[in-house]
Amino acid sequence: MLWKIEHPETDKVSYLYGTLHLLDKSYIDSLPAVTEALTRAELIVGETVTDSTDLLRKVIKYTLMEDTLLSDIMDSVKFKKLNNLLKENLGVSVLYLNQFKPAMAWSMFTQAIYVQEFPVLAETNEVLIDQYFLDYANNNNIELVGLETTSFQMNLLFNRISVLRQLEILEDAVDNIDENKVLLNLMIRNYFANKLESIEADLMSNGLSEDEKNMLLRDRNREWLSKIPDLINNKNSFIAVGAGHLVGKEGLISGLRKLGFKVTPVEMSRSLNN
Repeated sequence: MLWKIEHPETDKVSYLYGTLHLLDKSYIDSLPAVTEALTRAELIVGETVTDSTDLLRKVIKYTLMEDTLLSDIMDSVKFKKLNNLLKENLGVSVLYLNQFKPAMAWSMFTQAIYVQEFPVLAETNEVLIDQYFLDYANNNNIELVGLETTSFQMNLLFNRISVLRQLEILEDAVDNIDENKVLLNLMIRNYFANKLESIEADLMSNGLSEDEKNMLLRDRNREWLSKIPDLINNKNSFIAVGAGHLVGKEGLISGLRKLGFKVTPVEMSRSLNN
């Protein structure tokens, strides 16, 4: 999931790393190439950049429902099924999420089946991998840039998709827990195996409509590709975004190549000097 980015008109070398948002930083401890690419960076680029206090304020602003509760709009049998899953794997009652929009509950649902299916990975959960890169920049006085604002991302995830559509996605997930476990297993195993084509196939089978996939992936990729060249032309950079943004004809790898960049895969288990 690590790619080297070069351009004939500059001597700067950058790296693009596709993250899996569920994983924590311990995963990259065994990947020397990722660690070395990070230490060489003069600029670190993430999807968003925000401090924890500001993030909490934005989560509250964008995810709370004002006039209803999740228990009022969700099928009671599915609500109970979700409650059992969350309690068993996260130790959290669904009532904790009762004022939040269904997309927040769906996020917790995904975390719960991740804990259930990958207990060894989940028990080491320290700092999530995306946050680790941001913390690394702050701790080492490295310039840090976000490709979009947290407000934009929160609005996209929790407002652009209606509450009723979020509920439909959540109820479908709860209705098909075993199928979702299979999909999560495939996605994580394909990620560990660096199978980009398979990751693309996993994303295309996740139940979202084409409009939703465009909004969450392709449209954002196009916007990011309008910003990345100016960011990396003058500084050795490390870009960390969700792996789903790398893949496909409209992904970042293909997009950067169309812009004249040489983008080549890096063997993560080896030193960059080898």
